[in-house]
Amino acid sequence: MEAVGANMTSRPRTIRTTKTTHGNGSQEGEGSTAAGRLLRRMGLRPRKGLGQHFLVSQGVLARIVAAADIGPKDTVVEIGPGLGALTELLARRAGRVVALELDDELAIALKNVFADQPHVEILHGDAMGTNINGLVPESKQYK
Repeated sequence: MEAVGANMTSRPRTIRTTKTTHGNGSQEGEGSTAAGRLLRRMGLRPRKGLGQHFLVSQGVLARIVAAADIGPKDTVVEIGPGLGALTELLARRAGRVVALELDDELAIALKNVFADQPHVEILHGDAMGTNINGLVPESKQYK
């Protein structure tokens, strides 16, 4: 993820992280991590109250997507897309991705990032108070 509004279907990038972006507002090496750089570009900081930690390791993300066995006929519901790193990979494989983000600022940023991908729907809301089954048609199963 290079910038908000960037084409997320471009070639895969290697994101190396050796530091952690913490949800308490303090960031180890904020300028040296992909998450920290992206947050700065967006003008955002992790929100302590939401316990935000952002998964950006491409190796881990790839293993998650592979384990989920996602194909073009699948609908995926993602809870807490954060910076959209997993969302990006899911969008490449799934027929539809519905991502539910609690952080209103991240939800807005993600809507901009995925605006050119009609099969990706970014929703702002709390997963704890959302009827997840209501996000997809009754005839569809989701992962």
